[in-house]
Amino acid sequence: MFKWLLGATEAQKQANQAEYRTLVDNARNVVEQAFDDINRMVADLGETYQD
Repeated sequence: MFKWLLGATEAQKQANQAEYRTLVDNARNVVEQAFDDINRMVADLGETYQD
């Protein structure tokens, strides 16, 4: 009787997990880019003070 409800719930769980993975991947990319930017700025500062 409620089989369609269980199926919808499972489908929603899978959709939520996919969205969560996407959010985590996006956050990871933002953090990696921030570290890359910081490392680049530190390297630029090092070059500035070596001259």
